[in-house]
Amino acid sequence: MIRFALFAVILVAPPLANASERKVMLTGFDTIRIDGAFRVVAVTGKPSGAIVTGGDRAIDQVSLSVEDKVLTVSASNSNWGGWPGERHERPVIAVTTDKVREAAVRGGGSLALDKAEGMDVRLGVMGSGRIEVENVIADSLTGVVAGSGLLKLGGAAANARFTNSGSGAIDAGGLTVRDLAVTSDGTGSNHFTATRSADITAMGVGDVTIDGPAACTSRGPGPVRCDEKGA
Repeated sequence: MIRFALFAVILVAPPLANASERKVMLTGFDTIRIDGAFRVVAVTGKPSGAIVTGGDRAIDQVSLSVEDKVLTVSASNSNWGGWPGERHERPVIAVTTDKVREAAVRGGGSLALDKAEGMDVRLGVMGSGRIEVENVIADSLTGVVAGSGLLKLGGAAANARFTNSGSGAIDAGGLTVRDLAVTSDGTGSNHFTATRSADITAMGVGDVTIDGPAACTSRGPGPVRCDEKGA
């Protein structure tokens, strides 16, 4: 089972100097979009809401909005960045909702999510950010990394399709997939577990490693390693 370092840091790290809290009421959402270098921790199975913790000025610069069941975390319209030379701590944004089926991080932000669940789950990292999901439960899963970020997953999916087109990494060895499709055309590493089939297109130099008994089909010049244990 994956236990995320982000949760551990929040639990054991000392409070931010002069930390404040801002509670935000939110309508229901099942999609999370992070635009910018924000740190978000999401817990499912609870009513929708958020608590932003950090310095007063940092809190004021966080915007949370829900439209069409999509929660967007972005910079507010406040243009004042504080006093010259003042040190800024990134706020921690803790959100809760009933269920999350889709998430995207753009830029240098991060999302730690306990569960992503649905018939069709979609997760994407664009830039240098990261998404870590402890437990994926999906019939169909799509995962994308474009940039230098990280997508780290545990859980299970009947069918999964992944694309890595940058220098970032996809660490899905803790995710059990029945039928897997992977496209890798960057320099980043890729790790998966598949039980029935794995179709890999490796056009870049990034390693692709498939654990489990799945029968592998590989195309392209990139490095691919398939265990095919018991196949």
